[in-house]
Formats: sequence, structure tokens, C-alpha cells
Amino acid sequence: MTAYTLHEHQEKAVEHLARNPRAGLFLPVGAGKTLYVLHSLTPDHLPALVVAPKQVAEHVWAQEVMKWRPELSVALAIGARTKRHKAIWGDCDITVISRDNIGDLINAKGYPMRSYRTIVLDESQSFKTKSSVRWKTARKLTHKTEHVWALTGTPAGNGLMDLWAQVYLIDNGESLGTTLTGFRQRY
Repeated sequence: MTAYTLHEHQEKAVEHLARNPRAGLFLPVGAGKTLYVLHSLTPDHLPALVVAPKQVAEHVWAQEVMKWRPELSVALAIGARTKRHKAIWGDCDITVISRDNIGDLINAKGYPMRSYRTIVLDESQSFKTKSSVRWKTARKLTHKTEHVWALTGTPAGNGLMDLWAQVYLIDNGESLGTTLTGFRQRY
């Protein structure tokens, strides 16, 4: 790991992920969420999958891994389908895929094709709609995954109803209930 010394508030974020296998970092843009995830990853968390917006998948994660955790290998599951599949099935510590291509991770029977010990949902606000194909696919991936970490600077951009679907992917309904209807009634 690089010799960067974390500040106290940064250490708290890393400790939060270390103590909570299923957690969210809902922190402002530029607060260092990627850095915190990379500092939190131990051999027990690998292999890890990062699901991110296309531009973030293509231009951010690999550079951040090289900067903060150069000892970890990273594969970008971007571009043509054959290239994505090669990255998915490769022997890397971290695989990064665009949220628009997460369907590549599900087989014809609707089950995850490969298991990851950690799934990071970067910009988790893009998983706020429970009826979307994206959310349903993410649910299949995260449902039985040991570690699920969601990252966003805008968890409730359109109001508190945006929270339920994101938090469900983290904890399978433990915190806010197992149904959106129940969440609406309670809150």
C-alpha cells in the first residue's frame, strides 16, 4: 500500500467499511470515497467487483488503484463484449465494469456467473429505481455477496424515496424494510 497517511476523518470512513461488511459511504463529491474503499480492501475482500458509471469505470478506478494500491491487479470490463468477458473471468483482484454492462455478470438462468467477495456500487444513486433492469440485476449480484459497499455523494437527490432501493442492495432490507410500500408507510 502507498505511504499515504490518512487523516482522522478518513480513518473513520475506512473503519466504518472494516466494521460493516455491508455499508454505504454517503459523502460529498471529492471526499475520497474511492480512496477509502481501496484502503479498506484486504485479502478477505478479494476478488472485488466495482460497478460504476461508464466514464468512472473507464477513467477513474484503474488510475486510483495504481496510485493508492499498486500491489492490487485491476481489470476493466469495458469495450467489446469479448473483452468484457475476458476481464470478468480473469484472475484479477479488482474487476471494474460499467453499470450498463452488469447484465454480462448474469447467466441465462438469471444467476450470477461469477462470485465476488466484495461488490462496490459506485454512484449508487443510479440504483434508486427498484423496477429498473439495472436494480434487479444488481440485486441478483449483491443478494448473497459477503461485502457490499455503496458510494454516493447524492443518495437522495429527488427525496427520501430514493434511499430505499440503494439501501436494500446494501443490506437486503434489514434497515429500511423489505418492501418499498412498507418504507413509504413507515416514513
